[in-house]
Amino acid sequence: MTPTEKYEAIKHKIALKDTPAERISFMKALIALHGDQLSDEQIDDLKANIRLAQEQEGQHANNI
Repeated sequence: MTPTEKYEAIKHKIALKDTPAERISFMKALIALHGDQLSDEQIDDLKANIRLAQEQEGQHANNI
């Protein structure tokens, strides 16, 4: 499996995480552990998704 194929498979696992905090944690770990195998575009995509999940987390906290 190529790094890109692994990345795509992992993205699907991230999407299934229950809470924004879990998704954020998983994406940060992915960058930390496999950042050297990911393209700049893939890392930028993960960082954008982290920002979105952080916004969702903030919105969720405001609704409680």
